[in-house]
Amino acid sequence: MAVNGGEQVLHMLGGAGATSYAKNSTLQEKAIHRTKPIVEQSIKEVYNAVSTENLVVADLGCSSSPNTLLVLLEIVEAIDGHCRGLGHEPPEIQYFLNDLPENDFNTMFQYSAQLDKKLKEVKEIAFLPYYIVAVPGSFYGRLFPSATVHFFHSSYSLMWLSQGILDEAKVNAFNLPIMPLQWKRLPQWLKMKDCFI
Repeated sequence: MAVNGGEQVLHMLGGAGATSYAKNSTLQEKAIHRTKPIVEQSIKEVYNAVSTENLVVADLGCSSSPNTLLVLLEIVEAIDGHCRGLGHEPPEIQYFLNDLPENDFNTMFQYSAQLDKKLKEVKEIAFLPYYIVAVPGSFYGRLFPSATVHFFHSSYSLMWLSQGILDEAKVNAFNLPIMPLQWKRLPQWLKMKDCFI
């Protein structure tokens, strides 16, 4: 725990020791595996909608375990297979890791080197160029320039409840359509549907 501007900031224990988040995040890993089909379908739909040479993905609340790179691997595999099926050259992927500034991003970059090695060993996956960037900061403020991120991912969304952005009672009743949505219109759409607010 750190104190930032008079507020207590909680973060996961970094590193790769026995008590680190990296060694104690199997529940989160299971959630990533269970949602894999949804992530794969969604990223394909986003790719079809934006038709870009550079696909930008942001993982909000990535923490400091290899789990977030599982999501990147799912995205790389899905885009590679999808582009092969379409006969397209796959895009470069820019992958933003976002968490609080106290997060152990150095460990994340060490895990990314292991991912590079794994992808180079897997012969059936073309080596898609991807670039991992750390973006420290709270997602309660602005993190990215307008209209620059194509796909946002967050394994668990409990943190959205902590600032009253989402109404906990309405969380289970919410269905966001999986379709290209103009992000500048999302708040208006949420208010219109009386979602979380």
